[in-house]
Amino acid sequence: MTTPSASQTLPPGFSLLRTIDLRTDWRLMVWLNLAALALLIPAGWFFFSAGRWIRPAMRNDVAPDGPSPLLLQALLMLLSVVFFILLHELIHGLFFWRLIGERPLFGLRGLYAFAAAPGWYIPRNPYLWIGLSPLVLISLFGLLLVPLIPSPLLFAWLFGLVYNAAGAAGDIYFVLWLLTQRPDLYIEDAGDVVQVFAPAAPAPLQGAP
Repeated sequence: MTTPSASQTLPPGFSLLRTIDLRTDWRLMVWLNLAALALLIPAGWFFFSAGRWIRPAMRNDVAPDGPSPLLLQALLMLLSVVFFILLHELIHGLFFWRLIGERPLFGLRGLYAFAAAPGWYIPRNPYLWIGLSPLVLISLFGLLLVPLIPSPLLFAWLFGLVYNAAGAAGDIYFVLWLLTQRPDLYIEDAGDVVQVFAPAAPAPLQGAP
């Protein structure tokens, strides 16, 4: 059975199942931010443990000598976070581009960035790849690059991997929710507003009890 492709026309017989509007759903935003904070602990343990396993000498790697090494390390961590946020959304965008065949929309709303494909209806299963691709690819290749990262940058690099994993809380939440639903859904992702469409329930037969 072939997987349906993305389309700018919603298939007939579909109706709106759910809308996730991060512009107005402050309760969901709070929960996602709390989830991201909670993920920092297991993500930090995983990436720094993996880093020590991949590069045993990393415990001896310190920030460059200087008058304010802690300030420099904080700056490197900030730059790492910005880099991984941009890379995260770029990967989302590349997967959107692969599916819809045109440049996706990139945007910034308050404290979060996004890649989106407004006006496109994407089947659920391909959309799962869009949702999980930044977490999986950045985590995998980020760890593979650990042996090549200069010592002064190593802590900030691993911190960026931790931040990327924790920051994927929204992606993880939506993917897990989609997996609890029927597989024949379509998703329109406008960035801060996501709409999910499902086949409409058939009308009851006339005279049915």
